[in-house]
Amino acid sequence: TSVMNVHLDERVLHIRGDYAKWWRNWVSTLERFSKTLLILGLVCNVFGAALLLGLYFLGQYPTSPEDSIVYGTIVVAGLLIAVVGSLVLEWRLPLSENAHGDVS
Repeated sequence: TSVMNVHLDERVLHIRGDYAKWWRNWVSTLERFSKTLLILGLVCNVFGAALLLGLYFLGQYPTSPEDSIVYGTIVVAGLLIAVVGSLVLEWRLPLSENAHGDVS
C-alpha cells in the first residue's frame, strides 16, 4: 500500500500543478481586473452618494450651506483614508505567489 500511496501522492501533486498553471494562465488576470473594478465601483458609489446627500442637505437647508460642506468633507476624507490604507496594506502585505497551490 505504501507504493500505492506514493503513486497517489505524485498524481495529486501533478493535478495540483495543473490547477496552478490553469489558474495562472486563465484566472489570475481576470481576478485582478475584477478586484480593481470592484474597488473603483465602491469608491465611485460612496463618492456619488456623498455628493448627492450633500446636495440634498444644501437644498433642504439653504440657510446653512456649511452642513453639506462639512458632511462632504468628512465622507471624502474617510474615503481617502480608506483608499490610502488599502494601498499601503496591498503594498506591505502582497499576496504570496504560492497562494493558489503553485508547486513549481
